Amino acid sequence: MTQKVKTTTGIPSTRLTCGFIFLITFAVFSGALDNQFVLWDDNGFIYNNPFITSLSLENLWTMATTFHYSNWQPLSWLSHAIDYQLFGLHPAGHHLTSVLFHCWNTFWVFLIVREYLAYTCKKNLDVRVLWQSALIAAFFFGLHPLRVESVAWVSERKDVLSTFLAFPVFLTYLRYVTAQEAKRKLFWMRISLVLFFLSLTAKPMPLTLPLILLLLDYYPFARWQKSSDLIPLIREKIPFFVLSLASVLITLLAQNQIGAIKNFEQIVLTRRIANAFQSLSSIYLEKSFWPVVLSPFYYYPRTYEGVWISVVLFLTISGLCYQSWRKEKPLFAIAWLYFLITLLPVIGIVQVGEQAAADRYTYFPSLCLSLLVGAGIYSARHTKITAQKIALDKIAIFAMSAVLVLFSTLTFKQVKVWEESLNFWEQVGKTNPERGAWTLARRGNVLLLRGQVDEAIQLFVEGLKYRPNDFYLHFSLGTAYTLKKKYVEAEKEYLKTMSISPNVASVHNALGKLYAATGKLALAEENLKKAIEITPRFPLAYLNLGELYLAQNRLQLAEDAFNTALKDHPASANAYDNLGTIYSRRKDYAKAEQYFQKAVKKDKIYFQAFIHLGELYTEIGEVGKAENAYRKVLEILPDWKEIQERITALRKTEIRAPH
Repeated sequence: MTQKVKTTTGIPSTRLTCGFIFLITFAVFSGALDNQFVLWDDNGFIYNNPFITSLSLENLWTMATTFHYSNWQPLSWLSHAIDYQLFGLHPAGHHLTSVLFHCWNTFWVFLIVREYLAYTCKKNLDVRVLWQSALIAAFFFGLHPLRVESVAWVSERKDVLSTFLAFPVFLTYLRYVTAQEAKRKLFWMRISLVLFFLSLTAKPMPLTLPLILLLLDYYPFARWQKSSDLIPLIREKIPFFVLSLASVLITLLAQNQIGAIKNFEQIVLTRRIANAFQSLSSIYLEKSFWPVVLSPFYYYPRTYEGVWISVVLFLTISGLCYQSWRKEKPLFAIAWLYFLITLLPVIGIVQVGEQAAADRYTYFPSLCLSLLVGAGIYSARHTKITAQKIALDKIAIFAMSAVLVLFSTLTFKQVKVWEESLNFWEQVGKTNPERGAWTLARRGNVLLLRGQVDEAIQLFVEGLKYRPNDFYLHFSLGTAYTLKKKYVEAEKEYLKTMSISPNVASVHNALGKLYAATGKLALAEENLKKAIEITPRFPLAYLNLGELYLAQNRLQLAEDAFNTALKDHPASANAYDNLGTIYSRRKDYAKAEQYFQKAVKKDKIYFQAFIHLGELYTEIGEVGKAENAYRKVLEILPDWKEIQERITALRKTEIRAPH
């Protein structure tokens, strides 16, 4: 049977549509280009991440084989490394890349909605209405305020990149299903598998995709019509399930390194289930259609008194979808199952981190909502033309346009929340007033990084008035006092944190640093070893222990500590620099030079290693190399007078040297 298609003139080409989608989406998110990095993972992911500073084979291997920042996401690291080569540490360039990925993902949604509606509406297909429906559905995805967190937060590049690779699987799988020749089917299946694998190397969010493909086999592809059809369909997707399982295991292993996975003593199962229902209704569903009072961080509620409303809503939607399915209208049931299944990894039954929910978790799941919007518009408009229908069409188009304008306005405003760190944490405090003390601690840490230590102390002290036994506030105050060299006050705060929560590795590490600074070397060693005992894979504690041994000239112990740190943090410029110092003290200048060079290769702005290279070259009489090394320091810190004086002294030495 041939497909009957209503053809109309004036339908823009796919390329023109792509350009239009890019233009509108980019305009709405363009404010992100004025944003800075924020003190929430951007420090570890971007500006303190040494192995994105070059595309060397060593760094590429590190990206692929280590759990930096307790994540395995080599493709995301690679994208950040490419950005670093193009833009350095200028935030605008990094934001630009994320915005462009999001623009393309919006176009993917247009193609997915268009192709799947065309497949399901083969009879009397109206191309003009199809194009309009797909376009509105794409903008419902692309301009939605819930997308802001994934786009305007550079660390969430992994979200837009992973989705950029996962969304086209829906198109390639459609080609697989509709292909007639075995070779073509095999080709499209392999392409789907490769895209799925790559998406998982950016972020594991799409790991439920094999289950989604089974849903598509049921509807709209009708490949799963009876129970006996299921086994062959599962068999053809075994490679997908294997990749998903591997991704789950790797993610759990990576997150468990720092204890990010909460056990059932920390958050009991009943609380997790209650939070899952409440997050599903009050955040993921409600804010999908009424996206106001968004927060970069949603805390676990203190009580779940109204959770029964969320359970009733869940059962009601599930019941309505079931009734629709019974009436042979499975679209709503499939969309609802898609939404639930794709949210399953982040719904909190396996709890990773402190958040109860997150806007970014809607990025991949929201495709089903766009499909419903597109299908609804097409169904409403693809009917017999009457005067009444024309009037209703105009009202519907005006209403949808108004919604998209409202979304765009809210999105433009939400982008500014991520403008800089202080503004960011102030917004978290406004949307979570009952957690004000915690946000005061975060704002204080931003001030610490800016060198405004006194102002930070004021915020920490203010926060402790509300929560006198808050671990994070006491720890942060201890850090501030350490920076002010008020070691007695700092020790008091660290000991208070230990009374609140004993056996925390970071506290023992901080105490170790403090005792080393005050000359209490035995206590320093004891606490650093305790930190390592609590968290055996703690490279920072090994670095601090190595520096303690180096200060005591216990060179072999120091070398062992630095090498152990490099096992878990192979991109540590600090470790390589200290190893260079060890070999320099041993008068093994060739090996010392190798380690100093490795340090600056890992981190091009690690000026201490350039200073040590300058000192080494001076000691062995390589005046020209010493001057070049010091000039590298001045490229990073141009006003450093001591380094300028060293260069002047080297030139005088060179002039006096006999020719």
